[in-house]
Amino acid sequence: MQIYKKLLLFLGLGVKAHANQLDTEYSKEFTDLVEFLYGSDFLSQGGTKSVDRMFEGQILDGKKLLDIGSGLGGVDFYLAEKYKVDVIGIDPVERLVDDANNRKSDHKLIGTVTFVHHNADSFSYPYPDNSFDIVFSKEAFLHIADKASLLKEIFRVLRPGGQIIILDWLVESHELGPNITEMMVVDGLDLKMATPQEYTQYLHDAGFNQISSSPMNELYIGYTQDNIDKIKSNKSDLVHLFGEKEYEYSLKTWGIQKRIFELNEVLVTLLKATKAR
Repeated sequence: MQIYKKLLLFLGLGVKAHANQLDTEYSKEFTDLVEFLYGSDFLSQGGTKSVDRMFEGQILDGKKLLDIGSGLGGVDFYLAEKYKVDVIGIDPVERLVDDANNRKSDHKLIGTVTFVHHNADSFSYPYPDNSFDIVFSKEAFLHIADKASLLKEIFRVLRPGGQIIILDWLVESHELGPNITEMMVVDGLDLKMATPQEYTQYLHDAGFNQISSSPMNELYIGYTQDNIDKIKSNKSDLVHLFGEKEYEYSLKTWGIQKRIFELNEVLVTLLKATKAR
């Protein structure tokens, strides 16, 4: 197994794969590596700092949230430890859903969390209209080509006055830069990145208003450098657990990713929008 190809998925990248393929791709060995670097339960960069930035200014106590692409539940556990929230996390990888549900007893929650398996190819959620106060996703929309349909379904399940919060990778143009192109070619990636203009149109067409976006590249340059430093300082442990080849490739991968952020070949962006009352 080549862990480095799987690693790119949780760096904010995505390969074109159906749900049954993803069940095989996301091995326990892979997620163990990611957790080693990001911290328990986290499968995306920035840890709790990034989560705090996503929900900055939000009043969360008493709210019902839906997390699209919940992984091992790191974001959801963190929120339910801090706030009296009711969080449902959905993910297309059944093993991750089962693992996340089994981890609930490891956390001192003041809110509630539930993890549900949902087919990646379906944009129809098993929830009534107006079910959630907030729907959010952290670096999972890159797996989704038809963002327009998904945003319409999110609009349906949001309550009037509810908000969508998405942390995603965008591009200024579909003429991609050399570093992101290299990553895609070398690792067989099929990224589903939209431009800022396309995202705004998708949100508009779904019915959202008060659309805003905030650049996050500077933060992600720092997160990526932290990862590089951690890889280097834990070389012996990483080589012992995952092998020399995976260690070297991890350094290469995060190095390329840092250049992508520094050169703005990808625009890490926090998008927010509201469903009118």
